[in-house]
Amino acid sequence: MDIGHLELTKRSEHALRSAGLHTLEQVLELSHKQLASVHNLGKKSFDEVVWALVQALRGDVFRRAKEFEVRFPGARTLKIRELIEKSRKYDEIVQVISRERRAAKKDDVGT
Repeated sequence: MDIGHLELTKRSEHALRSAGLHTLEQVLELSHKQLASVHNLGKKSFDEVVWALVQALRGDVFRRAKEFEVRFPGARTLKIRELIEKSRKYDEIVQVISRERRAAKKDDVGT
Protein backbone atom coordinates (compact mmCIF):
# COMPACT_ATOMS: atom_id res chain seq x y z
CA MET A 1 0.00 0.00 0.00
CA ASP A 2 1.39 3.41 -0.93
CA ILE A 3 2.09 5.71 2.04
CA GLY A 4 -0.12 8.31 0.37
CA HIS A 5 -3.09 6.29 1.65
CA LEU A 6 -2.05 6.88 5.26
CA GLU A 7 -3.31 10.49 5.10
CA LEU A 8 -0.11 11.92 6.56
CA THR A 9 0.81 15.58 6.51
CA LYS A 10 2.91 16.62 3.52
CA ARG A 11 5.94 17.04 5.80
CA SER A 12 5.74 13.48 7.18
CA GLU A 13 5.04 11.93 3.80
CA HIS A 14 7.91 13.86 2.20
CA ALA A 15 10.34 12.75 4.95
CA LEU A 16 9.42 9.11 4.37
CA ARG A 17 9.61 9.37 0.59
CA SER A 18 12.98 11.17 0.80
CA ALA A 19 14.25 8.23 2.84
CA GLY A 20 13.16 5.88 0.05
CA LEU A 21 10.09 4.64 1.91
CA HIS A 22 7.16 4.61 -0.50
CA THR A 23 4.99 1.77 0.81
CA LEU A 24 3.44 0.72 4.09
CA GLU A 25 5.38 -2.54 3.90
CA GLN A 26 8.71 -0.70 3.64
CA VAL A 27 7.90 1.40 6.71
CA LEU A 28 6.82 -1.67 8.68
CA GLU A 29 10.20 -3.31 8.04
CA LEU A 30 11.89 -0.56 10.08
CA SER A 31 12.56 -0.87 13.76
CA HIS A 32 11.39 1.84 16.15
CA LYS A 33 14.92 3.24 16.25
CA GLN A 34 15.29 3.24 12.45
CA LEU A 35 11.96 5.01 11.96
CA ALA A 36 12.84 7.60 14.60
CA SER A 37 16.13 8.31 12.83
CA VAL A 38 14.57 9.11 9.42
CA HIS A 39 15.93 12.51 8.34
CA ASN A 40 13.41 15.36 8.83
CA LEU A 41 11.01 13.14 10.76
CA GLY A 42 10.74 15.03 14.03
CA LYS A 43 8.90 14.00 17.18
CA LYS A 44 5.48 15.18 16.00
CA SER A 45 5.90 13.63 12.56
CA PHE A 46 7.19 10.40 14.09
CA ASP A 47 4.15 10.20 16.36
CA GLU A 48 1.89 10.93 13.39
CA VAL A 49 3.45 8.16 11.29
CA VAL A 50 3.24 5.60 14.11
CA TRP A 51 -0.39 6.50 14.78
CA ALA A 52 -1.25 6.28 11.07
CA LEU A 53 0.41 2.85 10.89
CA VAL A 54 -1.50 1.59 13.91
CA GLN A 55 -4.78 2.81 12.47
CA ALA A 56 -4.06 1.40 9.01
CA LEU A 57 -3.08 -1.98 10.41
CA ARG A 58 -5.98 -2.22 12.81
CA GLY A 59 -8.62 -1.45 10.24
CA ASP A 60 -7.18 -3.32 7.31
CA VAL A 61 -5.44 -6.31 8.86
CA PHE A 62 -8.11 -7.25 11.33
CA ARG A 63 -10.88 -6.85 8.74
CA ARG A 64 -8.98 -9.03 6.28
CA ALA A 65 -8.13 -11.62 8.92
CA LYS A 66 -11.78 -11.85 9.92
CA GLU A 67 -12.91 -12.22 6.30
CA PHE A 68 -10.29 -14.91 5.73
CA GLU A 69 -11.35 -16.88 8.80
CA VAL A 70 -15.01 -16.75 7.75
CA ARG A 71 -14.15 -18.11 4.30
CA PHE A 72 -11.61 -20.67 5.53
CA PRO A 73 -12.46 -21.67 9.12
CA GLY A 74 -9.49 -22.81 11.18
CA ALA A 75 -6.91 -21.57 8.67
CA ARG A 76 -4.65 -18.56 8.99
CA THR A 77 -1.95 -17.28 6.73
CA LEU A 78 1.52 -16.41 7.88
CA LYS A 79 1.27 -12.98 6.25
CA ILE A 80 -1.77 -12.03 8.32
CA ARG A 81 -0.06 -13.24 11.49
CA GLU A 82 3.00 -11.16 10.68
CA LEU A 83 0.92 -8.05 10.06
CA ILE A 84 -1.08 -8.53 13.25
CA GLU A 85 2.16 -8.93 15.21
CA LYS A 86 3.51 -5.73 13.66
CA SER A 87 0.26 -3.98 14.56
CA ARG A 88 0.73 -5.06 18.16
CA LYS A 89 4.34 -3.86 18.05
CA TYR A 90 3.26 -0.40 16.95
CA ASP A 91 0.51 -0.38 19.60
CA GLU A 92 3.27 -0.97 22.16
CA ILE A 93 5.32 1.87 20.67
CA VAL A 94 2.35 4.24 20.94
CA GLN A 95 1.91 3.23 24.60
CA VAL A 96 5.60 3.89 25.31
CA ILE A 97 5.37 7.30 23.63
CA SER A 98 2.29 8.15 25.70
CA ARG A 99 4.03 7.15 28.94
CA GLU A 100 7.11 9.21 28.02
CA ARG A 101 4.95 12.25 27.27
CA ARG A 102 3.11 11.95 30.59
CA ALA A 103 6.42 11.60 32.44
CA ALA A 104 7.84 14.66 30.63
CA LYS A 105 4.74 16.70 31.50
CA LYS A 106 5.06 15.70 35.15
CA ASP A 107 8.72 16.74 35.10
CA ASP A 108 7.80 20.09 33.51
CA VAL A 109 5.10 20.73 36.07
CA GLY A 110 7.42 19.75 38.93
CA THR A 111 10.14 22.22 37.95
